[in-house]
Amino acid sequence: MRSWKRLWLKELDEKIPALDERVKNTPVPTATPNEKGSFSVWFATHKKPFFACVASGLAIAVALCVSLPLAFAPTPDKSGAIVLEINPRAVFSLDKEGKITAVVAGNADADTVLVQEERRNAIVGKSAEEGVQVFVDYAFRLGFIDWENGDAVRVTACEDEETASEIGDAVRAYCMEKGALVAVVARTLTTDAFCALAQLPALESAEVVGESVAGISALWYAREAQGKNGEALQELYRSIVSAEEIAGDVGAQVLEKMAQIEEKATFVGRIADINLRILESEDNPGLLGIKLDYWALQEYSSLLPSDSYSAEFQALITEMEGALAEYERAYGQSIENRDELFSVAGDLERVLASVGDLTTAFVQEHLSFLLSLLNSLGVDTSAWSAPDTVESYERKAGAHFVAEYEKRENENRQNYERVRAEIDEEGYRVFVESVVFEYGSLDAYWEILQKK
Repeated sequence: MRSWKRLWLKELDEKIPALDERVKNTPVPTATPNEKGSFSVWFATHKKPFFACVASGLAIAVALCVSLPLAFAPTPDKSGAIVLEINPRAVFSLDKEGKITAVVAGNADADTVLVQEERRNAIVGKSAEEGVQVFVDYAFRLGFIDWENGDAVRVTACEDEETASEIGDAVRAYCMEKGALVAVVARTLTTDAFCALAQLPALESAEVVGESVAGISALWYAREAQGKNGEALQELYRSIVSAEEIAGDVGAQVLEKMAQIEEKATFVGRIADINLRILESEDNPGLLGIKLDYWALQEYSSLLPSDSYSAEFQALITEMEGALAEYERAYGQSIENRDELFSVAGDLERVLASVGDLTTAFVQEHLSFLLSLLNSLGVDTSAWSAPDTVESYERKAGAHFVAEYEKRENENRQNYERVRAEIDEEGYRVFVESVVFEYGSLDAYWEILQKK
């Protein structure tokens, strides 16, 4: 006998107690000759328990056949990407568990939401459903979704109908909870079509699309600047910050600084008055019988030395020099000749005259002067001048989107914080049916809203 078997039997003998003598001597019951080997007799007596055992066995077998493949089936790989369009358009990359690994702005409106890293971090790491709901909440907060009149959101997944449906349901549930009637369009595109929508190069699979999204800059305005020269950057910047928007901001600053502008205009008037007194002075030496103003006298100083001036005339010259030096110290600007004096005085006069009607057209026409004027009054005007390097472009564009977020949040705070009744399933169903009845489909409704 093998050694392991002997050891096993020994252990059994040690663990199992010895039989009592009474048990050992008990006779073993046997069947009668008529009963011995008769299955029919046994079956007649035990058929109910027999069938019960057979049924239980079959049930267990079926359950094992169904449950074992499910228990050991691999978890579906959710690697890929989705696009959410509100109008802010954002692209989300997903790992195999369906968690967001990156969120990328697809247009300028999405830059407003995602420009600050803390808001991107509030999305990354969450499940696709939770992260998309966070983005939708930002869109509500900034007024990108129409609470009162109905709106639409589109969810597009790359080659994954289940993900599109799950995220569509999450967006719809969130909007219903907020009390907003928002039609949710959930769809799936092929990899090629998805790449075109997400503004990506053609890629071979949903997984590679997700990896590509995670590897690019999160901000649309930064991606758009790559490889552009100064002129192209200025054009791009003006497409983000409209001339009307700049004019509105500059005009608001002009009105705010109007008291200082009046002081500057008074100062310029004082310089013009001194120059006029120099020009009309009887002691003005002139040249060839023609009297000269202050700057002309400086130009011809070699022919008209100042030591030939009378004391009264020299006092006028000294007064003028002091006024010009004081002006330069106060405003960081110099006046180099009479034409420049007249130009500054004229522009200031026009600005003061337009106080009651400072139109966008006026600001755009005189933008260069107004920026120079505000700058002389200590206003940082760099955000309103077009950049010519990638670095300055990204700095100014980033500052614009930060300011735009704050502006939109303040404008929409009251509407966002208003308490609304949740929309139940029946109410949402009626809304969707009315949309389909009027527009033909949710897709058609989405397309029409994008044209408004």
